[in-house]
Amino acid sequence: MVNVNTQVLQDVKSHLTDFQERTKNVASKANGNMNDILSECQGHIRSSKNDVEESKKLIEELQKEIVALEQIISKQINELKKFDEMAPKLQAQIEATERSISSVEQQIASLQSQLSNAKTEEEKEQIQAQINSLNQELRSFREQKKKTEEALRNLEKNKRALETEIAENKKRKTDSERRLSEEKKRCERLSNKLECLQSSYSRVESDMLAYVSAAKKFQSKSSDAIYSKSSAVDSCISHIETYLATSI
Repeated sequence: MVNVNTQVLQDVKSHLTDFQERTKNVASKANGNMNDILSECQGHIRSSKNDVEESKKLIEELQKEIVALEQIISKQINELKKFDEMAPKLQAQIEATERSISSVEQQIASLQSQLSNAKTEEEKEQIQAQINSLNQELRSFREQKKKTEEALRNLEKNKRALETEIAENKKRKTDSERRLSEEKKRCERLSNKLECLQSSYSRVESDMLAYVSAAKKFQSKSSDAIYSKSSAVDSCISHIETYLATSI
């Protein structure tokens, strides 16, 4: 009987079987890895898109705010012009009233002088009646002057308040314009980042598909090769065992 040991062939078969077990899920693992990687990339793209959309929304809000402030400022400037037009008119009314007051006071003084020189009661009564009428007119002019001066003071007060509001709104407009300029630059950077992510994603997706395809081919060829070699080993073992069972 020839001494032929089949253990080496059994070891070869065992190694082939072990390799087959380790390679049979290569394609599914590669596909799983691809899905995980692409999913993470898509998450970054979605986040970047949201950043761009939020930035564009903020830009639109700032633009509307600036337009609204421009309209408010324009309206306030027109009101300020009206104040500037009204102030000289009120001042002219005050001066005219002062002249009227002065004229009436002179008339009263003249009549009082005539009253002191009047000789008859009838003449005195007539002069006093004129003085009383002029005093009433004088009170009216003084009241008118008081009201006009109050109107002028209120006008100047409102004008100062309006000038303060205009200055504040101009400052707000300047701040909004600065923020708008900064946000436009930020939006441009975010858009460039999104474009780079999308471009990179296309390359990654293409590479991952190639990787999965290669894994599938590797698994298929490995399986075929192992099956072929394992079958050959089985056949060899079978022949050897048959040989060993035969007496020379």
